[in-house]
Amino acid sequence: MQIISEIKVNGKWVNQDQLPEEMVAKIVAETICRAGRAVGFETKLKKKTA
Repeated sequence: MQIISEIKVNGKWVNQDQLPEEMVAKIVAETICRAGRAVGFETKLKKKTA
């Protein structure tokens, strides 16, 4: 069995391995924050510092 993780970008499903790591991280973080807000949590995205 092979699991392929895809993310919808601009209306198209794209294999996450084909996207830059930073873009995937941003999309995942935004999705988690949106889900948290939907169930009543207050969320904030932290900026990554070097």
